[in-house]
Amino acid sequence: DIADRKKLIFFEFLLRLFNEYLADFFESFLGAVARNNVLRIVTAVVYSIPTGTPDFLTIKWTKFDDIPIRVYQPKAPKSNAGLIFFHGGGWSTMKAAYYDTVLIPLVKKIGCHVFSVDYRLAPEFPFPVPADDCLRATKALLKDRAKEYGVDPEKIILIGDSAGGNLAAVTTYRLLKEGVEPKIKAQVLIYPVIHMFGFKSPSFTGYYTQYNGTSLLNPPTMARWDLFYLGEDGSRDKVRVLLDNGHIDEKLTSHPEFSKWFPNWRAEKNEENLVRKQPDERLATLFREKATNPEICPIFAENLADFPPTMVQTAGYDILRDEGIQFANRLKEEKVKVNWKNYPTGYHGVFNMPASQLRREMGTDIAEFLSEFL
Repeated sequence: DIADRKKLIFFEFLLRLFNEYLADFFESFLGAVARNNVLRIVTAVVYSIPTGTPDFLTIKWTKFDDIPIRVYQPKAPKSNAGLIFFHGGGWSTMKAAYYDTVLIPLVKKIGCHVFSVDYRLAPEFPFPVPADDCLRATKALLKDRAKEYGVDPEKIILIGDSAGGNLAAVTTYRLLKEGVEPKIKAQVLIYPVIHMFGFKSPSFTGYYTQYNGTSLLNPPTMARWDLFYLGEDGSRDKVRVLLDNGHIDEKLTSHPEFSKWFPNWRAEKNEENLVRKQPDERLATLFREKATNPEICPIFAENLADFPPTMVQTAGYDILRDEGIQFANRLKEEKVKVNWKNYPTGYHGVFNMPASQLRREMGTDIAEFLSEFL
């Protein structure tokens, strides 16, 4: 029942051919970074096909505080709000220029300026560089750049997909932590990355039982990107540690937020969750110290009560589904206004699928959610 089945069969085969088989070959000889570079090259070729710019807007490049920004500027704006978009790609692939087919329809629906941040990528630039780039760009728009475009700095909305959804939530958290004014008006998180401890969750294990072997976002790829973002090399051995939950030790399970949001990690249930009897000490220490930082994994924040109204979109065929739901529940618990929409036939990346009926539905839902903030 997966959405866009006929198109997905074609595109997924090409992705598997290049992003899995060819990338596996290069990784065998040159390592995980070479694998990621193959993925970047293939992606660049796919998105090099010109799509054209419709008459109702202009697209141009500028910089906010030295961060490259792709600006989508409607010629007849319907609103003086501004959207800041953070692209996905596991913090390690994709570029702002690849999202024209995503953002042009969104601009048409909501009629306001969109500023897409071309942040620097891991593994060359691991955390905190991508998060810092997004924060600096957002601050620049809030401070003075909004006026150049006739945008009201009181009506800035953050939106992102996948790792970009993570960066949107993290940017909101950091702005609130620093007391930056004006505050973000709303945020939209499209199948976001929320934490790095879900490798035995139902949505991750569902990959192996429902669509194993496909080139849709899979657990090894997500583990590799997690490692890159934390400054690790992403080798196969380290990926395997994460897939086996070898990055989780007893010290981590005693963390108050961890025990709250991962209750099945109580000692008596460890066997059920297939915890390694001997975690990898170095990686467990790394993830305990870094991945519980809310500026990397926002679910570990002590307080999210001041978050703006938030839309969270999740997909049925997506390993990140469960953590998106967790974050929506966390925000609801803290009395934040939340609009959670799950698309049972959706898959990770559907928001980038050309001519997808489900993508149109998701875009319509976003426009309806944002209508009161525009």
